[in-house]
Amino acid sequence: MNREDKNIIAGLMSIVLIGAVMFFIGYASALDKIENSLIPCDTVYVNDTIYINENQCVDEDLLMNMLIEQRVKHPKIVMAQAIIESGTFTSNVYRNSNNLFGMKLPRQRTTTAIGSYNGYAKYKGWQNSVHDYAIYQSLYYKGLGKDAYLNKLSESYAEDPGYIGKIKKLIKTFE
Repeated sequence: MNREDKNIIAGLMSIVLIGAVMFFIGYASALDKIENSLIPCDTVYVNDTIYINENQCVDEDLLMNMLIEQRVKHPKIVMAQAIIESGTFTSNVYRNSNNLFGMKLPRQRTTTAIGSYNGYAKYKGWQNSVHDYAIYQSLYYKGLGKDAYLNKLSESYAEDPGYIGKIKKLIKTFE
């Protein structure tokens, strides 16, 4: 093997080595992102490739933290609403529209919804559903104490006559 052939082989090996390093750095970075993120709701494996739905699952701790960060009034009541309305984060409306609260698409107020799904507001992610609820709450439930808030929910939000009882029962489990 002459010197020129050795240089070509060395160059090709360098390219392969650089490619392998870049692949493993990218792979490690992707694994790090997966391990340090929330568990995705919809993870699909195709030929050992992971395809992850851009919307991550919500759980009670994440939701409560976001409600507090967004300064949503009566966060325990709102958490209970989300659990009831989303079927503990499993309903079709939640899974297909990221709608935690069974909110309808508003006609007159500002919204974070991107469309509708079966008559319900559809959101890019569950976080947008929380933002929209905060907007809704600030417009229609401003300044209400806990009892007045529950009464207004009973009058204008709930379709189920036992809704407030269910909320109160759930709230007790948070304490």
